[in-house]
Amino acid sequence: MITLEEFHQDFLQSVLTDAESRGLMKSQAFFENVCEELISTGDLTNNYTFAEYIKTGMEVYGYDFDEERQLLSILVHQFFQEDQIETLTKSIITTKFNRLKTFLKKAVQGLYKNLEETSEAYTMAYNIYRYFVNGQINKIRLIVLTDGKMTRSIEDIPSEEIEGIKTEFRIVDIEYIYKIYLSEYSDNGFKVDV
Repeated sequence: MITLEEFHQDFLQSVLTDAESRGLMKSQAFFENVCEELISTGDLTNNYTFAEYIKTGMEVYGYDFDEERQLLSILVHQFFQEDQIETLTKSIITTKFNRLKTFLKKAVQGLYKNLEETSEAYTMAYNIYRYFVNGQINKIRLIVLTDGKMTRSIEDIPSEEIEGIKTEFRIVDIEYIYKIYLSEYSDNGFKVDV
């Protein structure tokens, strides 16, 4: 069975190959690779969108809206792209979640009005605003994707109410991605391609 370290190496290599073959930034290839894994587990829908927006105090790389569950997911990543598995510290996590929260609050207040209409960030901010104004959001998830490993000191982060909506905080680290891989590997172990 493949170890976490071996999986990390293989995963990084597949991200770099994907970035090269599709002409993407490495961080975008990482984001999309992890999101595809999260679709397989039902964590995201097929409609997730990559949309980068980085400004002072705000950082976001994409979002997903599950209409059926009325669930808005807003995503950010910490892509270390190092040979060794890096540690995701509490201070990195706190910063990432604070930036996501700031973006979310600004988005529901109409941030899109200050953005270039042709940008992906405009569409993302506008859609989040529209979902909010129309009362379509029942729950929000702020998600940090990383090829690092969470420190054990990071316990479950308690959910909060943001703009009156229950908001959960999730960290998808290399161990979580590895577990998805292992479950797929064991489920698909005896499939034969015809």
